[in-house]
Amino acid sequence: MRLATLFTAAALSLATFAAPTLAFAAEVLVVDFNRVYRDSLSGKDAQNKLRALGDSVGRELQPEADAARADQQTLAARFQGKTEQQAAEELQKDAALRKTYETTSAKIQAFTQKQQLRQQELQETERRVVANVLKGADPILREMLTEKKASVVIEAASTIASAPAVDITTEVIARLDTRVKAVPVTKVDLVAEQQAAQARQQPAPAAAAPRR
Repeated sequence: MRLATLFTAAALSLATFAAPTLAFAAEVLVVDFNRVYRDSLSGKDAQNKLRALGDSVGRELQPEADAARADQQTLAARFQGKTEQQAAEELQKDAALRKTYETTSAKIQAFTQKQQLRQQELQETERRVVANVLKGADPILREMLTEKKASVVIEAASTIASAPAVDITTEVIARLDTRVKAVPVTKVDLVAEQQAAQARQQPAPAAAAPRR
């Protein structure tokens, strides 16, 4: 998954701080959130855990992938050398073959949907983890804004050019490393979250009328 979009989204809440007591910009500071995530201890910890999580999901799906591939190959061999029309006619005539075809197609479709769901869950997990890592830089940016008597902090990706002197990325990483060395990474369960959201939307049961 491309991280550029993740950094852009996360930076919207972190990249720009304005000092309310200053009427004009005394100085602009620049931070590269890509580097903060890539090079900080908490960012590296998150990357390692996300890779391990991806490997775990891959191991979970592998048996089903192998089974679906084997079933697909078996059917392909059964219809090898036949036109689509000939295959359709054979399915129409042979009830057992038709049942096998329908069962195999359903299994492949179910696996494909599960695979897509896991990919979506990994992407959402990564999005939340990146945001969590960058959130740790929030108080540091506010501190440096005051210390350097600056009026705004801008994400490096939003600039055309900037002087090295205004880039505070290295210092942000150094401070972040003293405060946050690891972050929790738990795979998002989109189905459970959707079910919980639906349950919260259900109206509360009406109170029973008192007996007389």
